[in-house]
Amino acid sequence: MITVTDIFHSERLYDMENEIIKKYGYKKAAYFDIETTGFSSKSQQIYMIGAAYKNEDGTFTMIQWFDDTTKDESKMLLMFREFLKDFDVLIHFNGNTFDVPFVLNRALKHGIHFNFDKLILIDVYKDIKKYKNFFKTPDLKQKSIEAFLGVFREDQYNGGQLIEVYKEFINLKENDASKNSLCSLLMLHNHDDMMGLVNICDIYAYTDIFEGRFKTETIALTEDSLMIGCKLESALKNPIFDMYNYTMCGKGSKKRRANENIIVPRSGSDIIKYEAHGNMFKILIPVIEMELKYFYENYKDYYYLPDEDTAIHKSVAQFVDKNHRKKATKENCYIKKSGKFVPQTDNIFQPTFKINHNDNLMFFEVNNDIIAHIIQDEDTYHHLSKKNTSCSLMDTYVKELFCGMYL
Repeated sequence: MITVTDIFHSERLYDMENEIIKKYGYKKAAYFDIETTGFSSKSQQIYMIGAAYKNEDGTFTMIQWFDDTTKDESKMLLMFREFLKDFDVLIHFNGNTFDVPFVLNRALKHGIHFNFDKLILIDVYKDIKKYKNFFKTPDLKQKSIEAFLGVFREDQYNGGQLIEVYKEFINLKENDASKNSLCSLLMLHNHDDMMGLVNICDIYAYTDIFEGRFKTETIALTEDSLMIGCKLESALKNPIFDMYNYTMCGKGSKKRRANENIIVPRSGSDIIKYEAHGNMFKILIPVIEMELKYFYENYKDYYYLPDEDTAIHKSVAQFVDKNHRKKATKENCYIKKSGKFVPQTDNIFQPTFKINHNDNLMFFEVNNDIIAHIIQDEDTYHHLSKKNTSCSLMDTYVKELFCGMYL
């Protein structure tokens, strides 16, 4: 068995270890990845285990255990088990599905008592999977996330391709000149996988938007848009610029009809634009001038007046000719309102307006007085909530809007 230890630097901005401490208390974290001769832990084996951890000076230590004979798998597993005794958290990429059960099954085959029960397992792939529509990468493989973040990788092979390389390496005689180069190739792949795993933790900074881990700092209303500026808790590795057709907000609802929420575009007025760089995030939400409906919840207490296309309370409806009124339903228990509105995906700002009762997409009215009142509420909230342990209304609005767009 070959054991290699390396010290490397990371340009990662997201402080994964500190975030773990904030969430779980003082915990020491490690990263790991395995290389195998196939996908089945019953018939194939592990030929390399890579592990890493952060040092006090900010560097990372990486250890690689390489079975260069196909006979040292059990020895590798014992070394890895001993290594894990110093850690409380284990970070991996898709390890819940592959690496963790593979290790357990191989250990069982060798009669080694091995479990991860005392460890907090963090699967980066699992954590970011639900945001795949936001990242717009070809897939959510580790290399794709590395490319999204601009992480450099010298290795150009995938794990499947290196299975044959490992077999070739094993079949070569010790004095064969190409054996060392193949060994370096195999070690490089796992080395870059481990460095990549450490570096792609920067992806968590992007998910802060969906988790509400930011603070609204500026709100401004122009003639055609509502601009909201936020400060993210963690800096983004690379800037993002994009746009989204908000008529699709709320598309995840199973009750959504095929033509629900369809609004005739008005010169791109249904396009939400956003950009983020560093700790700053700005979103431009179009202001639509139109007529919408406010639906009363207690429709059984109302009558609908077909001639006026509006609903009135039964206490007033009793004075209306019975031929010009009928009991209201959920669908027609509304009053109409003309004005300027912006979309929202939940009942955050009241009153809430819709086009049709069953629409997922909602709106709230905006004008200078309403925005001034929202700004005042935001200032009061952030002044009183010094710990910022929860989201303000505007923070929640931005969070839910993004969740409606991409989740």
